[in-house]
Formats: sequence, structure tokens, C-alpha cells
Amino acid sequence: MTGLDVLQSAQFIDVHGKQFVVLGADEWEVLMNWLEDLEDLKIAQLALSHLKKFQQNRSAAGWLKWSDVESELV
Repeated sequence: MTGLDVLQSAQFIDVHGKQFVVLGADEWEVLMNWLEDLEDLKIAQLALSHLKKFQQNRSAAGWLKWSDVESELV
């Protein structure tokens, strides 16, 4: 199921004059994962654009070496 499938499966209900959207827990999880993937893609695009400005020079672009930060992240 894709994020778009989830949006199309949404159920609308009215409670005391207010409209709500109802999603199952599984659909909610798919939607959250889809949105997180979109955020990650945007971050990667910005990082690569920044790297391109520095002619692929990772150090000049401010990128860190994995070996320098691995112990902090693993």
C-alpha cells in the first residue's frame, strides 16, 4: 500500500458538526513512513545540491568522514 492508497482509503465521519478523518493503525503507519521518506528525499536532494556547489569536494562542503563519527552513531 502506498501513501496515496492510504489517502484514498480514508473514511470521513461527522461528530457534532465537525468532520474527522479515520484511518486504521496500519494505514496510519504506512502514511507516516511515506511522509518520512519524502522528508529524507528532500534532505538528500539538498545535501547533494550543496555538495555540487563545492564541486564534489566533501570536505569543503562540510561533510564529515564516516570514520570520524562512526563511534558516536553506532
